[in-house]
Amino acid sequence: MKQETKCYCGHTTYCDCGPLEEPKQETLEEAAEKYLQEWRLVNNIHLSNVIHAERCKNDFIAGAKWQAEKILAFINDEDNHTEGELGNSCIDAQTLVNFIKTI
Repeated sequence: MKQETKCYCGHTTYCDCGPLEEPKQETLEEAAEKYLQEWRLVNNIHLSNVIHAERCKNDFIAGAKWQAEKILAFINDEDNHTEGELGNSCIDAQTLVNFIKTI
């Protein structure tokens, strides 16, 4: 009989890890700022021009929104669906992953 995991660290019978915190969902703006900071470090570039830095973040956000729209359009296109185990319409996970790799 397989033991059920009781906590995030893998304990099955006793856990002294403390409460599990809910992961914080990063906002798109936070992700854009993080990307900009990482890009500056990797490319050894200091963007002192605030307007240029804001444009970079806005471009990142626009790209993420475009990508989300493409994924949603793919999901909503009935031609990409197959019949699931319960007779419901679904998309195979690998099909979705393959699509995401193309955009």
